[in-house]
Amino acid sequence: MKPFHLIGILILVVIVLAAGFVVRAQSSKSSGAIAHFNSSLTAEENGKYADALKEMEAIPADARSDYAVVLRFGWVNYENQKYDAAVRYYERAATASGNKSIEALLGLTLPLAAKQDWSQVEATYEKILAMDPANYTANLRLGQIYMNRADYSMAAEHLGKALEHYPAAYEAVLSSAWNELSLGRTNDARKLFERALMLSPGDTSATRGLSSLK
Repeated sequence: MKPFHLIGILILVVIVLAAGFVVRAQSSKSSGAIAHFNSSLTAEENGKYADALKEMEAIPADARSDYAVVLRFGWVNYENQKYDAAVRYYERAATASGNKSIEALLGLTLPLAAKQDWSQVEATYEKILAMDPANYTANLRLGQIYMNRADYSMAAEHLGKALEHYPAAYEAVLSSAWNELSLGRTNDARKLFERALMLSPGDTSATRGLSSLK
């Protein structure tokens, strides 16, 4: 065998061994990240929210850019009432998705609402509806926000969309019933209050609404 052939083979062996080492190292890091992520889920299921956050914080730094990891950091910080941190992680998750992740934006509304930053909550729901005009949660929550402002016409627009696609969703039905009552549409309100009672037998809010129509 010629010397340069032998050198070539040796170089190839070194490259293969190095690649194997890198793959094993990456696999080890990935396994560690998965193990801590799963342990965080288990801790959460047992109501140990502080432990759930600690498990996430044990994930190696070079594995924290993964979208699912960033998203979960947002959630566990929210559960631990660390709302500013939760906002940052949810915003980072949204950015990581190219601002196309509706789940990240829905998650973002949770700490924003906890902080009572209603202008940003509303703006976030509007971003969601720009991507998904029929989104149930965004339409429902925006409808409720407008109801609280006594802007019943705008509330009806959003609640109507939620109800159109989810006619048997209890919260959409009940909110729409009260909004229709506020608009003076008593027949529609009655039907919706009755439907709410079908969906939630003995519901006190629906019962009170029906009583006001007698």
